[in-house]
Amino acid sequence: MKNKLLTYFPLLGFIFLALHFSITLLYVVPEPMMYERVQEASKKYTLPFFRQYWNLFSPVPTINKTLVYRVYTANGDTSQWLSPYTDDLQEHNKYRVTSAGRKVVLYSNLLYYLINETCSCKINQNKVFKGDTATSSFNALRYLIQREQPDAKYADIVVHCSQPKIPWLEQSVKKFSIVYPQIKLQP
Repeated sequence: MKNKLLTYFPLLGFIFLALHFSITLLYVVPEPMMYERVQEASKKYTLPFFRQYWNLFSPVPTINKTLVYRVYTANGDTSQWLSPYTDDLQEHNKYRVTSAGRKVVLYSNLLYYLINETCSCKINQNKVFKGDTATSSFNALRYLIQREQPDAKYADIVVHCSQPKIPWLEQSVKKFSIVYPQIKLQP
């Protein structure tokens, strides 16, 4: 009896590992390439055991950030309000293997430092802060806008922030904005 069990043990181990890696592969495949039922089934296996929470390395992000800007060219043209962070975040969520992920991390970190340098106080309801243009984070943001909009001479930059309502706490949604009006981009 023991000999039969020992002969089937490697085969059972191989089958388990093949199933495990197959289900894990199905979990990491981008959403547009997967049937919803298959994805839900792979989540039921993967999430309870292998989910990584943000607070494993740092606190859970508590602020939703959005960057919008519009630029003015030398000949007087004004662009629409542009939101590169939101566009790259949507692209990254849709197709995980593009370079948009690096841009999302870049913008996210940049906005984090802009927020901390500008308003280290507690978030107040609908508060508007004037941004500090002397910080290194702002200079990095200015450089990014110059690279994306080489013809731009000036820009209006707004960072919108909101702290989402946490369901189990009795609190309201808190919002604030950081405004950088008429910033000169080119020397």
